[in-house]
Amino acid sequence: MDYSLQHAESTPAPKVTLIVAVYNAEKYFDTFMQSVFAQTFSDFEILLIDDGSNDRSGAMCDEYAARDSRIRVIHKENGGVASARQVGIDNARGEYTIHADPDDTIAPTFLEELYTEAVRTDADMVMCDHYRVKEHVASYRALKPRSLRPSDILDDLLLGKIPGYLCTKLIRRSLYSQYNISFAKGLNYAEDLLICVKLTLHDIKIAHVKKALYNYNLYINPNSITRTLTREKLELRLLFLKLLFETLPKGTHRKGANFQAAFLGYESIRAGILTDEEYKSVFRKFLGRFWMSRYSIKRKFALVLAAHGYQSMAQRIIRKR
Repeated sequence: MDYSLQHAESTPAPKVTLIVAVYNAEKYFDTFMQSVFAQTFSDFEILLIDDGSNDRSGAMCDEYAARDSRIRVIHKENGGVASARQVGIDNARGEYTIHADPDDTIAPTFLEELYTEAVRTDADMVMCDHYRVKEHVASYRALKPRSLRPSDILDDLLLGKIPGYLCTKLIRRSLYSQYNISFAKGLNYAEDLLICVKLTLHDIKIAHVKKALYNYNLYINPNSITRTLTREKLELRLLFLKLLFETLPKGTHRKGANFQAAFLGYESIRAGILTDEEYKSVFRKFLGRFWMSRYSIKRKFALVLAAHGYQSMAQRIIRKR
């Protein structure tokens, strides 16, 4: 692992560390970096974590670092986004950290407004709204938390009412060490959601900037793990469920946990990537969670049928209007 940490020891610690996990991003990296350089806030460092890219991304990271002393580059062997984000946290120097993806862009006031709100409210985490961009069409996604209490935010995260994106959450860096929170090794799907769950299990102070400051691009990156469900991605999502159930204290946040299990079960039926017997083998253990989920009776019935080995019948039920 090659760490290039120039400028780190000779400069004062910045207020914010922007962590960017970079993998084969050469086609859109310049556009992203232009949005970074347009920031109205200047007291930040940029950690570019080159996760073993095999295109020009690594070289581009070095070229940007040569132009701006706030940029540090870390080259590492490919290990997935979770390992790249963890390297970023381990090497961050800012009072607060935030992640961004190189296939997205950030508003000019992104860091300024989040940090200003963090200082004003003495918050441990500051969330913001975002735009979802698909085929050059942007749609506003407003957060509507029931409250800013950590337990309520956790429920909203698990129920899909608040996205688990770390790119829309400025987080006090000391929380990671204070609560012994780290990215799960090998979890390259929903790794950010699991971090948010771990954080909101504690009595942290949360604030919300009611502005869309982040542009989340859908489908621009062919390497994105969030595309159509495959067997490989199903394994990652099952790993997420396993780690989620281990993380949540027993008997707590049941609605959200049940929804997460039912959501994956339903998506798997729709994708049709498992045989009937395979589906039964994988999802039979979630029968209780399926029944207790907030899904409609029709969907619950389909999930239970599939979990008993009748996935083909469940697919026909789902397709009926």
